[in-house]
Amino acid sequence: MSLHRVVTLALGTIALSLAAASSAAAQDAKLPTLAVLDLKDGGSMGPDVQDLSNLGAGLAMMLTTEMMRNPRAVMVERDQIKQLIAEQGLALSGMVDPATAIEVGKLLGAQYMLFGTYTDVMSRLRVDVRVVEVETGRLREAREVTRPREELFQTVAELAGSVFRDLDLEPAERLPEPRPLPASAVIFFSKGIGFEDQGDAEQAKAMYRRALEIFPDYKEAKDRLARLEPER
Repeated sequence: MSLHRVVTLALGTIALSLAAASSAAAQDAKLPTLAVLDLKDGGSMGPDVQDLSNLGAGLAMMLTTEMMRNPRAVMVERDQIKQLIAEQGLALSGMVDPATAIEVGKLLGAQYMLFGTYTDVMSRLRVDVRVVEVETGRLREAREVTRPREELFQTVAELAGSVFRDLDLEPAERLPEPRPLPASAVIFFSKGIGFEDQGDAEQAKAMYRRALEIFPDYKEAKDRLARLEPER
């Protein structure tokens, strides 16, 4: 094969690759962007009271992770939201009113913002989530799911599915079922996030290790622990 032919084929391959990348980027640009704010703690009541004050961060991250599996939407990660909010001199926790969610959504360039509350009563966790359309300020959805605390993972999956149904963003094919996360692991992970937010890396690492003791395949806990424990 001549050198000219080789060069021509190589340039053609590069052009096709660039075209495919451009097409994928254009497709992503058309996908709606969603962001989840930390949910607000409504308290824990009953004989098995637990400190769930930081669970709102864990719930937000779980919702984001679950919804990221849907190829029809683009999700904003919590760390990006936290950085932007810090730059604006705001606090991430307790942001549950629609007006604030809309303002944050505008800063993020998101089409939809999810926010809400959670309450633990007699070891049953109630999670309320609302979805607001940033451009119009219209409330698109209000959902509530109440399940035993141990079924926290199923609660998140149910909420994520209902959001996509109401926004007409259901995936074309049924997504594979992920391995459920034990609620106790999520609670420790959430405490780790809380300590990280406070700048206490040692306590955060201890909480992530506790979460991994319960669920060794907890990817988010592994990632955050690795970030706090750089290779020596």
